[in-house]
Amino acid sequence: VYREAAALHQSTCSRTYTKAGKAARAAHRRALLRSAEICKVTKAAKEAVHETADVDAEALNLLEASKEAAKETADKDGPNRPPGPYMLFCKAMRPKIIAEFPTFSLGEVANAINVLWKQT
Repeated sequence: VYREAAALHQSTCSRTYTKAGKAARAAHRRALLRSAEICKVTKAAKEAVHETADVDAEALNLLEASKEAAKETADKDGPNRPPGPYMLFCKAMRPKIIAEFPTFSLGEVANAINVLWKQT
């Protein structure tokens, strides 16, 4: 890790290596070593990442399985939920607005219903 980082860093910081003195180059190398140590990934850290990825994959599989089970148990022929107040208002107002403004598109009818809903 250090040699690769050093080669890359030396190629990008050529001024430090050509014009600086020994002390500056040594300080630069120490800083480079510190940054290389920070960037090292230990074997334990890699294993921890893989373990969390496995746990996430298992949780995702369980979630998908529960969704499929919920779809299977849902009664498709059962009663629907009742419409809300806005939907009832739309159902009542849509024919009136279409009769009054026959050139309105579907979006314009929806906007007109929305304006009327906000006024009430």
